[in-house]
This record gives sequence, C-alpha cells and structure tokens, in this order.
Amino acid sequence: MAHEMRKAFILFFLGLAGVCSLLLSNIELSAEIQKALAQYSNLQIRLLLLINPTIFLITAIMVGSYLGPKVNLKAPVIEGFIQKIPNTLSIFTSQIKYGFIFGFSSALIVVITILITKNYLPKELIESNKINLHPISRFLYGGITEEILMRYGFMTLFTWLPIAIFKPNISNTKWPYILGIIVSSVLFGLGHLPLAYNLVGYINAPIFLYILLGNGLVGAVCGWLFWKKGLEAAFIAHISAHLVLITFDFFIRS
Repeated sequence: MAHEMRKAFILFFLGLAGVCSLLLSNIELSAEIQKALAQYSNLQIRLLLLINPTIFLITAIMVGSYLGPKVNLKAPVIEGFIQKIPNTLSIFTSQIKYGFIFGFSSALIVVITILITKNYLPKELIESNKINLHPISRFLYGGITEEILMRYGFMTLFTWLPIAIFKPNISNTKWPYILGIIVSSVLFGLGHLPLAYNLVGYINAPIFLYILLGNGLVGAVCGWLFWKKGLEAAFIAHISAHLVLITFDFFIRS
C-alpha cells in the first residue's frame, strides 16, 4: 500500500507538470466564455482553466492506483525505482526502444492521413492556431498527463470492468485488455471533436473520421504499450508522436 501511495504521488507531480505547462500555451476562448469571465484577469482565467484537468488527473490516478494491480497494468519503472528492483534500468531501456519505434511509426501514419485527406477537410482544421499548444505543453501535457488520464485511468477502468463482471482468468485472457484499449482510444479521439467543431462550426463524416482515426491510432498504440510494456512506454510513444507532429506542423505552416 505504501508503494502504491508513493507511485500515486510521483504520477500526480508528473501529471501536474503537464497541467501547469498549459500556462505556456495560447488557448483562445469563445466570445461567450470570455464574456462570462470578463471580471477576471488573463492570469486568473489561465489558472482557472487548470482546475478541471487537475481534478481529472487526481481521479485517474486514484482509479489506476486502486484497479491497476487487480488487472496487472503497471508503471514498472516507477515501481522499480520505489522498490529498488535491480533490473529496472533494463526495463526502461526496452520501454524507450518500443515507445520510440511505435510512437514514431503511428505519428507517420497520422501525417500520411493528413496529407491524403487535407484537400477534403476545412483549412481551419489543418492549420488551426486557436489552440496553439507550446511544444513543452505537447510533450508534458500530451505525452504524460493525457496518458495518465486515458491509459492509467480510463483504460484501466474499462479493462477491469469486464474482468470484474465476467471473471475470466486474466493470465490467458486478452479480450478485456483489447476492449480497454479500444474504448480509451475512441474516447480520446471523440474528446477532440468539440475542438474541431469550435474551429469550423460543423462536424461531417470526413472530419469525424479524420479526428477519430488521427487521434485514436496514437491512443491505441499507447494503450497496447501500456498493457505490454508499462505506462512509461506509453509516455515515450506519445512524446515521440508529438515530436513527429511538431516537425510536420512546422513545415506545413511555413
């Protein structure tokens, strides 16, 4: 129990660093929200925007810390660091290799998808600057905080639920983990639809598929890595994917 508490605190501070990094980013609010918050200064508004992701972060960590051990979903490097397990460094080396390869590959597929579909999508969606995330925010919030929320929290929950209901032998059963990966990836993709709607004012089939596939693919890869290699591998994959996408954004907007 003490080890789980220490892991939870480490994950919280890692995730909180991502939340706080949003202060570096330019997030343009709608006219209605700006009017409702007119009495607050710009700094106060930016700080208020950190409240919800912090609450979500705490909730995800509580869920993952309680349910993760029940379904064997782990953060082996953090756990190894806490418990002083001798082979922790070799585990981390493997996570770096798999995380980089799969994160880089999935991002390349996303880039190819953008290049193929960009002529059928609104220009505002491809070249948006309404939410101009700072690279540090994309690495810390996107790469770490989102993985704690979607993998450590949501994926763990939706893996545990069918196991708790149907009670399969998890040592030789894969489908609850696959279900958890799919559900968390779809939710991650759908979570980007409000932003797309805010940018272009409508959602049609091409936009829906673009958002779902573009974001869900990276989520699925990170989910698989969380299951097979541990949470830190998902961090590395997501950060690697953002590295590719930031490079692509630079060239497409230059």
